[in-house]
Amino acid sequence: MKLHKQLFLVDFNFFKLRTTPASHPQMREIAIPLLKAFAEMIPVVSDDIVE
Repeated sequence: MKLHKQLFLVDFNFFKLRTTPASHPQMREIAIPLLKAFAEMIPVVSDDIVE
């Protein structure tokens, strides 16, 4: 896998970790709207994460 694809996957792993109910509420306040913005730009990649 090329490096840029690996970095991209790491970024979405951030969303999987930081948007769960177990995450700190302040982190969720930031991560959920950011995830929704990414989902609008790149819907195919974020389909399994977006609520």
